[in-house]
Amino acid sequence: MLLVGSVVAGTVAVGIVRADAKTQLERADDLQRKVDAAGPGEQVRTEVLAAARANVGVLFSYDYRKLDDYASAAQKVTTETFGAEFAKTVAAIRPQQLSQQAVAKAEVKDAAVKDATAATAHVLLFVDTTTTTKGASAPSIQRTRVQLTLQSVGGHWLIDGVEAV
Repeated sequence: MLLVGSVVAGTVAVGIVRADAKTQLERADDLQRKVDAAGPGEQVRTEVLAAARANVGVLFSYDYRKLDDYASAAQKVTTETFGAEFAKTVAAIRPQQLSQQAVAKAEVKDAAVKDATAATAHVLLFVDTTTTTKGASAPSIQRTRVQLTLQSVGGHWLIDGVEAV
């Protein structure tokens, strides 16, 4: 009888341990689902924000003496699709930039991640662009609010769209 009692007690103890382990796994799975639903972690948001700040400066800053370098730099911070679209815009305004001897310098005043996943993000930016042109008595300052769409491509956040807001 003692042996049977020990076996029964052992079986019950193993059953309790298994039930507790299962409960712990369910709790861990539930926690992971909540983390996944909350979106990317702080590291992703930090990376997205840094890329947006740096890359918008590349798109909004140019020098009429270095337009080929400007176009090349823009291709490096944009997706293939948006880069092709942006290149058409640069080509269209090139004659005006050259004739006006335009030099623009963009400065991000503030930025915030609107939303982000591991693959796509939207960032709101306040950008001041100071432009000097031939014949102007003083530089002009344009204050712009934009929303960038960024895509993660090969481990880098690239601009996939720019929208004035």
